[in-house]
Amino acid sequence: MHKNFISEKKYGIAVGIILLVIFAQLLYLINYEGAISDEQFYPGVGKYLVETGNFSLVTIALQSHPPLSYYINSLFLYPSKDPIWKQSPYSLRNVVEYYGLDYILLITRIPIALVSLLLSFYIYKWAKELYGKKAGLFALLLYAFEPTILAHSSFTTTDIVAVAFMFIAIYYLWRYDNQQTKTRLAIAGVTLGLALLTKYSALILVPLTFAFLIYKYHKNIREINTWKIIVGYFSIAFLIVWASYGFQFSTISNEIHSKEKAMNFIDKKYSGFTKEVIITGMNIPIPATTYIGGLGYNVYHSAVGHYNYFFGEVSLEAKWYYHPIIFLSKSPIPLLIILAILISGIIYKKKTIKWKDEKYLIIPIIVYLIFLWFIINLNLGLRHSLPIYPFMFVLASSIISFKFKASKGKTIYKIVLTMMIIWYIVEALFILPHNLSYFNEFVGSENGWLYFADTDVDWGGYEVKEVGKYVRSNNITDFKFTLSLVNEYARAYIDPNLLGDKDWEIIPGCKPKNGIYVATTSQLTLLGNRECYKWLLNYSPVDKIGYSMFIYNITDVEVS
Repeated sequence: MHKNFISEKKYGIAVGIILLVIFAQLLYLINYEGAISDEQFYPGVGKYLVETGNFSLVTIALQSHPPLSYYINSLFLYPSKDPIWKQSPYSLRNVVEYYGLDYILLITRIPIALVSLLLSFYIYKWAKELYGKKAGLFALLLYAFEPTILAHSSFTTTDIVAVAFMFIAIYYLWRYDNQQTKTRLAIAGVTLGLALLTKYSALILVPLTFAFLIYKYHKNIREINTWKIIVGYFSIAFLIVWASYGFQFSTISNEIHSKEKAMNFIDKKYSGFTKEVIITGMNIPIPATTYIGGLGYNVYHSAVGHYNYFFGEVSLEAKWYYHPIIFLSKSPIPLLIILAILISGIIYKKKTIKWKDEKYLIIPIIVYLIFLWFIINLNLGLRHSLPIYPFMFVLASSIISFKFKASKGKTIYKIVLTMMIIWYIVEALFILPHNLSYFNEFVGSENGWLYFADTDVDWGGYEVKEVGKYVRSNNITDFKFTLSLVNEYARAYIDPNLLGDKDWEIIPGCKPKNGIYVATTSQLTLLGNRECYKWLLNYSPVDKIGYSMFIYNITDVEVS
């Protein structure tokens, strides 16, 4: 009894230390990173929704995503009585001018970091319950030092919130499968509802969880009690979604941001009876109207596509093989080796699949990858693959319990795993705080921008805060030209007086000119005027900020 208590205490201390290490890394990243492009839309939106009850699709935030992450990022704003939050429609410009950019980012990023900590705890918890305490610690370590996960845990965005609640929703359905009680069913339904409120891609959980329940009750599929359970589960999830929109009941036509754009898309995409059904449906009152309208916007976005840069080509068309390549390029090699050990263990019978439990880890990975690779017409970074990582971490932790007949083999195996973990941790610490730009040794963080862009490298200039420090420390007072920052608020890092200056960023044309240039890598490869910027690639930068921003000093252009 006493020994067990000491053992539990040791593991508890280890878990606590790892959680503190995660949070310390996130605080460091939060302080280092400037505002990314998407952070001009999301901070404080939850506070605005609570204050005004205005759920119409008037902002890009509600067009793009359901509101759970907005409610969460506003956690420390709810006590505020400032009138700024009652202004309609929501404007981050007003909020930034009222609070200051650094302050509003800090207090809206920390709640996202706390969600990441919650996710890390559940990864430990599930791995421990399946494979034991050592496996739990192993899974937790894999999460604690994954560079891309840490990067997205430090922004006021939706990605890590979606990763967390999608994983937690499946965990609680697994718990219900192991012990069918009304309480566990209710918790599973609530967490499914919360997951559906993170991103529209979480809707893949609806057919997935339905399939799990049908499989669970397939022998009793004709019994009314089975369908009471299934309907009850999804009804709870629906009520959670509806409640988050203030029990909104309206028509999509009334709530839609751009009716003209929607009608143009419908005219091009549909015809005849289908078109009539869609138009009629837009004028029928429905619950959670904005949720359905936002889903329509996301269908439109996927159909139209989104510009991406991939191995030298800019395209609106997504390529399915982008996702496995970006996964292999940005996942740390030790993690890939650990996954290879897992797969080899299954093949060579070191591990037997426990289908009753592990189907809840394996099937979500397979289903989500099929959905991501072949259904969604978007290549928007490794962040869209992050939902599979927690499931991988838990599965990978099972390699701790591989059995070996010879003690020598067991010793060598332990040494290999220890080396992998040390490599994994050291690599994570070396890349900090440039996590967003991380690429493994197959590509190299310094080369990633040559093949990928945007959220895999700079996301509109996340290291722009360091540009301000660079400019001041080098006494640079005259930018002949600075490549446009996607997030206009980020210019305040260079000079606070530039926040309202619409003419600060001047496009010089396509011919070389002398001057000092600060270039985000995505401007050179992906965005608007990249063809005009190509001449910069003939020069070597005089300095670099991290792996995502280049400093040029052009002096050899003859003035005609």
